[in-house]
Amino acid sequence: GRARFELDNTLNLFGPSLFAFPGLVDMVSQMCPSMTISHIAVSSFQDAVDKIKDGTLDILITRTIQECEALTCIKLVSQELMVFVGPSNPYYSRDEITLTEFLSLPYVAPSYGTLLYESTEAMFSELNIHPHVFSRASSTKDQLYAIANSNCVAIHARHLLTSSASAMSLHGLRLKEIGPIHSNLNLYYSEGNCKPARVDATNAIISYFESLQNLSSLP
Repeated sequence: GRARFELDNTLNLFGPSLFAFPGLVDMVSQMCPSMTISHIAVSSFQDAVDKIKDGTLDILITRTIQECEALTCIKLVSQELMVFVGPSNPYYSRDEITLTEFLSLPYVAPSYGTLLYESTEAMFSELNIHPHVFSRASSTKDQLYAIANSNCVAIHARHLLTSSASAMSLHGLRLKEIGPIHSNLNLYYSEGNCKPARVDATNAIISYFESLQNLSSLP
């Protein structure tokens, strides 16, 4: 009995972006007090899909642009991707950067297989551009540090500017010819997964984002 209860009340989650939203993880814990969250490593979108299908992952939260008919997808929030620059970047004082200017700067890419990598690669192929990859960061923090102290650029979700990035005085620019580029934060799960932890956590996460939109204080 007890082992079954613990299994049903353990949420196997991949969703590092959850920590970027103030109070979200706390709200999930409050709404699901008996639930334990277990963070599962995922190497790519396909890997996550396979893990959801075999039950080792309950919920995937990602900014991916891919479709997957086998899973239920809920759009939590639509966020803007921006070009991040640090104080020593020549375009720091501006709000826009042209594609030519962006391509002339060294680009700090996200690490291979991450979901941000998949989102930005999809965006580059859509725009048919090939940034000059200066280095590949092993984490978001490394990526932000790299651009804070150089003239490098990176691409990230705008909401990061309100947290870790603002502490490093980073600034977000839009691509002039394209305007705002939106990337959706999606929650994926399998309809066949009726574990209480999966159901309760899904409801808690959705209600958090609904309350955000009601306040229209989207990061």
